[in-house]
Formats: sequence, structure tokens, C-alpha cells
Amino acid sequence: MAKVVVEHQELKLLTVAEVCMKLNVGRSTAFKLINQKGFPVIRIGKLIRIPESELVSWISRSVGSSYELEW
Repeated sequence: MAKVVVEHQELKLLTVAEVCMKLNVGRSTAFKLINQKGFPVIRIGKLIRIPESELVSWISRSVGSSYELEW
């Protein structure tokens, strides 16, 4: 997990493998999610990173309520 400081806030960036582990999905399912419109993804050349906080927000919006996730 990479950490980036943006406007004095730490931003945790997850790799595709880390998203797979956190969501308990396979690599192909993770890539299907990543390619969905509205999924929070940062592309840096060939690198794909997912902001952890945005992933949590996306999950909350997708299930229609606010769940507290503990990672």
C-alpha cells in the first residue's frame, strides 16, 4: 500500500492485489470493477491504484447504506 500526502492529508493507495484481498474477489472480478464507470481508480501510466477512502465510499454508495468497514 502506497501512502501519498495530499493537502496535508495522507492518502492510502491500494494495488489491485490489495483490493482483491480486501473484497475477497479474484483478479478478473477486480478488473471488471476497476473498469466500471464511477469506480474510484487512479491510473499512472500502466499502474493502477485505488484510494482506500474512496473505495470505502464507493462500497457504501453501492450497498445503499453506511457500513463501518474495519481493515
